[in-house]
Amino acid sequence: MSQIETKHFFTNFIKVFTFGIVLLINASLLSFGQTPIQSDTVIEKEINVGECFDLQFLDSPGSGYGWTLTSQFDTTTLSIRLISSRLLEGDRPKGGQYIRTYTFKGLNNGTVNLKYSYGRPWLEEQLYHCYITVRIN
Repeated sequence: MSQIETKHFFTNFIKVFTFGIVLLINASLLSFGQTPIQSDTVIEKEINVGECFDLQFLDSPGSGYGWTLTSQFDTTTLSIRLISSRLLEGDRPKGGQYIRTYTFKGLNNGTVNLKYSYGRPWLEEQLYHCYITVRIN
C-alpha cells in the first residue's frame, strides 16, 4: 500500500469507527429511556423524601391532544416539574408529536394519587387515563 492509500484507509476507518460509536451511544440512550405514556396506564412508585423520578408523556399538540393533570394533590408532599418538551416527529412549530418529561420529587412523607387524562381539554374529552400513586417515605 502506498502512503496515500494508507492515509485514505485510516481516514475512512476513523470515520466509520466514530460513526459506529455515535450509533452505539444513541442506541444506549434510547434503550435506557422510558417508553412515553400513550395509553391507559397505572403506575405505583415508592420513593424516599428528596428522591426523584421522571415520567414521559406523548402529546400531539398540533391536533390538540395532550396529557393534562386532572387531579388535585398536596404540593407540600410532592413536586412535579416539566423538565423537557422534545419534538419527536413532524414539522415545527405546528404538528408532530412531543415527548414531555416531568420530574416528580418527594418532599414529605405521605401518599399522593395523581390522575392524568389524555384528550382535548376544551372539549372535556378524556380518551385515556394514567393513574399514578406515589408513596413517599
